[in-house]
Amino acid sequence: MSTTRHDYKITLVTLGRWSVGKTSLARRFAQGKFDENQFATVGAMHLHKVVDSEGSQVLVEIWDTAGQEQYDAITDQYYRSAQGVLIVYDATDPDSFERAKQWVEKLRKEVMGRHNKQGLVVAVVANKVDKVDERNRLMRAGQTFALEEGFLYFETSAKTGANVDVLFESMVKAVPAPAHMGPVVSLDEFDRERSPPASSCTC
Repeated sequence: MSTTRHDYKITLVTLGRWSVGKTSLARRFAQGKFDENQFATVGAMHLHKVVDSEGSQVLVEIWDTAGQEQYDAITDQYYRSAQGVLIVYDATDPDSFERAKQWVEKLRKEVMGRHNKQGLVVAVVANKVDKVDERNRLMRAGQTFALEEGFLYFETSAKTGANVDVLFESMVKAVPAPAHMGPVVSLDEFDRERSPPASSCTC
């Protein structure tokens, strides 16, 4: 068990259609691993990693959610308490991009409102860019969409690791540090407070 200590915690949630690589992104960042044969997430899976951000040790808590629509109600409870959301789509799959836009509509309606007064940090992520030789229409569309919505935008490959660390580290920097940090705690203490994850695998 790790005993790495941290100054404060942020919670990130992955949203997107099944098979777009949400779990692969989270595992690549948190564990440095990639599995070509991931199973679909049931409910949600929890991962974490401590990173240094501008001199502070930040515990990045990632809730990797299921992409199947029957789990939407379960997914809702995670993004309502998050400071950052990664909306992921497959850079080669138009349907997954449409699903990503539906998630934005849902966030606007249920959490953010029109002006995002609570300051939720959102990133649109075009994943699986290793499958394309050059920037394609879906990648350009994702960038335009993110710009129009006022979101961050990234092009990543969980398989090769391209831009994965940049994505998560940028999210950490974009989420404001708490005005009053609590006592430094260890991952041992943090893990004892967590409920068991709803899944041990995903796609």
